[in-house]
Amino acid sequence: MKEINYYVIGGQYAAYCHGGTKTLLGAKRLANKCAEHWDNAEDTREVSNFYGKMRAPREDALPVAWARYNDGRPIWECVQDGGMHND
Repeated sequence: MKEINYYVIGGQYAAYCHGGTKTLLGAKRLANKCAEHWDNAEDTREVSNFYGKMRAPREDALPVAWARYNDGRPIWECVQDGGMHND
């Protein structure tokens, strides 16, 4: 079974999971491809919405990072505490 440490999640109206990766670099590459942010695996939960059953951020979670775009290139900004829960 593949170990997943990060999930790439997006979606405008409801969470949409683009997939999971073992490494942060893999998550960054997948997020670049999908133009989305990534979350630590422990900051996600299983949900069911109009996309179907998948993973979404927990309500108390922050993303590990998100991108803003400059001339079509993503500039990644990391959350200072590493994206852990808002405990």
